[in-house]
Amino acid sequence: MASEYILLIILFASPRSQPTLPSTALPKPTKFLVTIIVCLVLHPLMLIAGVAWQRTREREGRIRLEEEVEEAEEQERRAEIEAAAAAAHPR
Repeated sequence: MASEYILLIILFASPRSQPTLPSTALPKPTKFLVTIIVCLVLHPLMLIAGVAWQRTREREGRIRLEEEVEEAEEQERRAEIEAAAAAAHPR
């Protein structure tokens, strides 16, 4: 966010031909103003787009096949049965 503040300072600061007189402000070139305004607009948009893309990339994962799902469920059932049996017959 510091870059936004720096761009705003550059946009609103005006060099003076005589530093002691406020009415001697020199105009900024149009290309310079357009570049600063474009940077002020694009920088936050790209930050938001980067965060959005990162979140979509985090949601992507490995696709589970049907056999893997069935195998995992079967292992869970076996573990539950073994845990119940161990609880019923403590040693």
